Amino acid sequence: MQLSISTHWNAYRHRSGETLIEEVLALGLTSVELGYDTTMDLVPGIIKMVKDKSIKVGSLHNYCPLPIGAPKPHPEIFTFTNKDPRVRDSAVRNTIRSLEFAQEIGATVVNTHCGRVDIPNHSGKLIELAEKGKLFSEEYDRIKTKCMLQRHDGSAACMDLLYNGLDAILPSLQKTGIKLAFENLPYWESAPNEVETELIMERYKTPLLGYWHDMGHGQIRQNMGFIDHKRWYDKLKPYLLGLHVHDVLPPASDHMVPSTGKINFARFAGTFNSDTVLVLEPTPGTPAEEVKKGIAYINEVWKLKG
Repeated sequence: MQLSISTHWNAYRHRSGETLIEEVLALGLTSVELGYDTTMDLVPGIIKMVKDKSIKVGSLHNYCPLPIGAPKPHPEIFTFTNKDPRVRDSAVRNTIRSLEFAQEIGATVVNTHCGRVDIPNHSGKLIELAEKGKLFSEEYDRIKTKCMLQRHDGSAACMDLLYNGLDAILPSLQKTGIKLAFENLPYWESAPNEVETELIMERYKTPLLGYWHDMGHGQIRQNMGFIDHKRWYDKLKPYLLGLHVHDVLPPASDHMVPSTGKINFARFAGTFNSDTVLVLEPTPGTPAEEVKKGIAYINEVWKLKG
């Protein structure tokens, strides 16, 4: 089992897929996750490097390649839960496109953000209060309670839209054999949450759908008082397809190199299978030497092959 890295780290500074991959190889890695900012001009070079067996693509982050005409790279340019049916149709159509590209390039998993319950963004305000030292203050608890109640009221309609999208995608999953994984997100409004992910797994009962655990997002949810990170990781582990690996400084500064934040990575050692996709996800522009230190740290703590 080996660590890979998301090309979100370096895609922005390349116009050639070959040079993008060469920069990854210089880190000592031989596998990547193609990020949602993989533009069409990068694709030919990446395909060439894959065919030359210089690099392996383990996973794709939806939507990949970046859809033509998209205003900017973003994992939620389309969502399955949007009120606008045209946006939902775009989410389905471009997810199928990602699945087909994953099949072409030899990846096994596409991880995706699904959307949000249609309520105001309370999580932004909660994070702002936490950063000011007002975590669990009276104001914090009042906003959190309001958010919880509104989310509860809107969750059924949100999940119905998500189920409709998955129903439309399922034939492509079966045709390509590529797996689709739902990423946990740090915000209370995001869907599916941990309980809803369990409901999806119970509803579809297929290995073609699974869970993608973002360690930074899980830790932020714990820091904000939403969940217990490790307990929910363990509970959803039977469905686990991949991990995004990055660190967090409380309350919500994430995408840091492992060992520079407060996540106890040792608690997660040995908790995943040999085919679980492990993807380092540092913030774009992180110096290569810092990334190498993070790679060495995870390889040591998790006893991975260097």
